[in-house]
Amino acid sequence: IAETLHDEVGAILSSSKLHLQGIKKNGLDDRDIKLFDKCEELLDDGIQIVRGISHNLHSNILKEFGLNEAIRHFINKITHDSLIRSTTSLDNGYTTLNSEKDISIYRMVQELINNILKHAQPKEINIRSGYDNNQLRITISHDGKGLTQLEFEELRYRKEGLGLKSIQNRMILLKGDIIFSTGGNGYHIVISVPINPTSV
Repeated sequence: IAETLHDEVGAILSSSKLHLQGIKKNGLDDRDIKLFDKCEELLDDGIQIVRGISHNLHSNILKEFGLNEAIRHFINKITHDSLIRSTTSLDNGYTTLNSEKDISIYRMVQELINNILKHAQPKEINIRSGYDNNQLRITISHDGKGLTQLEFEELRYRKEGLGLKSIQNRMILLKGDIIFSTGGNGYHIVISVPINPTSV
């Protein structure tokens, strides 16, 4: 259901918006321009609602199957049949202890991957994780055009950096760290989150 909403209904709504934007507004009178703008606003609302429902359903999947499987499913879904290669190497020793915390981590991974696909133009993405001493570390690496830590710190305070600001706010709530770096064969984002084994 989540995939159908996101991939089919969401795609239809997004396509409808693109077709609507193809209409030349300069040939419309004031009344039709108001109707056009209202239609575009309603489509935007519909797209956001479908996306929210889809995300909530995916959250239930995450609660049932765990963070690792949710990440694998997400990265396979968005890179399948595309020109982007993806690999995952996730620590199977990690099991969900706090589902709400895992949902926040999953949302950050989603946002970061979406940003990479949108801005970095990578050919390859790798996600790996390790769990040791009650610390979960997730590393996202890619060969596109990435961010340095300094660029991240600057962008998250700008209006266009709302996604990065959201990620930073999640990290504060999780009492974790996020580091952007470059080296070797590309760019790397490391998320470190403390996992309290007594939290259920």
